[in-house]
Amino acid sequence: MPCSEAFSDGSSSHSSDTDTEDDSSSEEEEEGDLASMSQSSCLKACLTMLVLALSLAVWIWPPLAFGRALLDGCADLTSQSPWSYFLSDAGIFWAAGVTLLLLARGRSSPHLRSATGCALTIWLYSISAACNCLFTCRLGNVSQVTRIFDYLSSFFCFAGWVWIPVLVMTRISALEASMGQPLGLWEMRWVIFVTAVTTALCVIVVVYSWSLEFVPLPVIYVLASAYGVSSVLYLTFTGLVVRAFCTPLRLLREMHNAGYISKETWAAAVSLGQLQIGGLLASTTSTVLSAGSIIFGSALQLAKHDESGRDMFTYVAIPLWLDIIANSTCVLFLSGAVHMPNAVLGNALARQRNRAALLGNSMSVVDRKWHAKVSELAERGFTLESLLSFYKRLGTDYMLHYKPDVHRTSDVVRQAIIPLSRPSGVAYAVTMMKGDCGRPKCFNNTPEVDALGRSVHCELNKFDDMMGHIAQIDVVDGKFDLFTRAWCVAEVADRHAPERLRFLKVQEMEAWMEASRPEDVAEILAKIPDKDAFNAHTGLLTQWRILCTDRESKDPPSAAEANTSMLASGRIRVFGEVLQMRWTNYDFVDFCHAAGVNGVAAFPSYQSVFDKTFVQRQPPRPSLFATSAVVDSSLPVTGWTHITGVWLMQEDLPGEALGDGAALGGLRRFVQDGEKPVAIGWGSMMAKGHPPVRMLAIALRALKTAGKRGVILGGWVPALSLAEIGPDRSELASFAASQVRLAQQWPVSFLRAMPQITHFELATAILEERGAEHAADAVEAIQFAEARAEIKASPRVAPPRGRLNPSQPVRLLPVQVRRRVIPE
Repeated sequence: MPCSEAFSDGSSSHSSDTDTEDDSSSEEEEEGDLASMSQSSCLKACLTMLVLALSLAVWIWPPLAFGRALLDGCADLTSQSPWSYFLSDAGIFWAAGVTLLLLARGRSSPHLRSATGCALTIWLYSISAACNCLFTCRLGNVSQVTRIFDYLSSFFCFAGWVWIPVLVMTRISALEASMGQPLGLWEMRWVIFVTAVTTALCVIVVVYSWSLEFVPLPVIYVLASAYGVSSVLYLTFTGLVVRAFCTPLRLLREMHNAGYISKETWAAAVSLGQLQIGGLLASTTSTVLSAGSIIFGSALQLAKHDESGRDMFTYVAIPLWLDIIANSTCVLFLSGAVHMPNAVLGNALARQRNRAALLGNSMSVVDRKWHAKVSELAERGFTLESLLSFYKRLGTDYMLHYKPDVHRTSDVVRQAIIPLSRPSGVAYAVTMMKGDCGRPKCFNNTPEVDALGRSVHCELNKFDDMMGHIAQIDVVDGKFDLFTRAWCVAEVADRHAPERLRFLKVQEMEAWMEASRPEDVAEILAKIPDKDAFNAHTGLLTQWRILCTDRESKDPPSAAEANTSMLASGRIRVFGEVLQMRWTNYDFVDFCHAAGVNGVAAFPSYQSVFDKTFVQRQPPRPSLFATSAVVDSSLPVTGWTHITGVWLMQEDLPGEALGDGAALGGLRRFVQDGEKPVAIGWGSMMAKGHPPVRMLAIALRALKTAGKRGVILGGWVPALSLAEIGPDRSELASFAASQVRLAQQWPVSFLRAMPQITHFELATAILEERGAEHAADAVEAIQFAEARAEIKASPRVAPPRGRLNPSQPVRLLPVQVRRRVIPE
């Protein structure tokens, strides 16, 4: 294959001191990483041998040393039961298994290392508990060795109990950071802090009671009270954690219902969440029970029961054994070491089986060499860790002016990668691909070739075969350059692509597929068995003629034609509401008919910041702009945009909507029974710094000052709660109760349903914010019976110059509506 040119010249040997320092620092960091990896591996090996050795020693050595007389001493004591030792041994077995499983993980994260430390602590607690039981039976309660293991078991029990909430809060902290919203972590920290204090007090009292021959009654009261408070607080902490875990699961369910994530991903996330929540609930239950059993066991020991009370120690040992198992399992689930099987893993295994079967079924040596070369190419690359390490230093150690929202991949290559590779005298591409410019070049016709005449050793003719090794394709194409490259089309159209194509964004439609070798186009098209299915899946192309090699004989598709699958036929979507559109100009109708549909996504009014509304609208699709003729603007007219002028919304209002019991019935009676009201509405606009109740007060003061009845429109209007708006709140509330009505909407159909009232008599004035959408509704309400109008100036409320003052009345300035009548 042609080698990449080395980006070095005569001056490369005289690189700058900065380049030398960057290269040396990079090498030092790599050496540090290798040393850290080596130390981590040695530590894991030592810990693994320690866990195995101690566990086997506790399991095997006592029976071998004492035989049948192992637990004979327990018969002479009232503080232990022979079953306690066997239950402790079972706990050791489970805790050791979890610890070894976590130690066997590969490259670990800080969270996984913390989970491994917690598992080790729980395992040490199980070891100390078993040894305590053994030496109590062999040496008695007063032995110094027994006391040592008493203290060790208490310490490891408390440490493991504190460590598990720390793991949980680390998990919650990561969820908060990824979701960008609080999940109650602050409350959890305070609850667990108070719980740790009360539990520490409880442990201290228990340990202190071991040294007493007689425990005073107040000590027992303190012990019981501390246990009760700790249990309630720990249960509260668990409830907060369950609530925090349910929040992302609820969001994932909404994303799943909306079709953003697959069914398999949703099922895997739910299963893992249920495991973590279930493990935490089991750990909480066992911890509360084991703490109670420790206190109860201490009381039994101090009470000096006779043989009839000895069996009760068996019931004390069971919660301790369950606590070890439940806590170890909870740590395993919280560590992230358990992953639920999902579709990605299944697809990967299926691809491995397919590749193995393909190699096995290849009859010729050439085919085997072809697939072997593809597999060898697929193994090239770099680790995710090295990529993240490079990105972490980007902007701090090199390319100091780097800005993610400004610079692109080509900028990083030229200003970071090439300078970093310059001191070595070899280009980065040559280093990665292990190219050797002294070797012969392999082109597409270089022997050895397959039955189709393709070179087996050439590395530039195997793009689509490589796709069998890829789990997922993310296609982000801002200018539709993807479909101008023939082999990129082949990669997307690979036979496995429908399972891996996840996202595709396109903005430019006038594009044609090209290839450096014309015969590649025919070869690629031949590899796509069902072109219509491929088009339907990608949602991009309605006719495969875009990929026709004879492009001079075909016209390029229009934006509307190529995006038919993206259009909402017969309806438009306006800020979450689906409404019928009534066409108001013929060129727009022609625009829609050219697309073969009668509805498109639309903006109902001109938006002042074009880049934030249209350019960032995802996915890109044909859009309408109802821009008023008097607005001084120059929107870019492309195949994606159509400026329509004002258009109006068609709403069908049934007759029963105006009945006495209906929502608009009261509004109808209010309009008919008195002086014509003034309709006031701000639409979606609000004064900055003023809550809705203050805007309501402004409207009421204006109506009261003018002596007019009013209808206040808009979904933002709250109930007539006028507290804290000024000294005249009582007067405004009394005025509003008799002279004002609140309405969520004033549909145009409301006028048609009241033929006994002329439309000019319906309202004295309509005061609206300067917005094309709401102003169009207002003008149509006044002029519907005469003509359809194109707005030249929106009617509006004009407040005095300066800052709005909610405590003063607003002067209503006269405005005029200029219109041009459009004949039917």
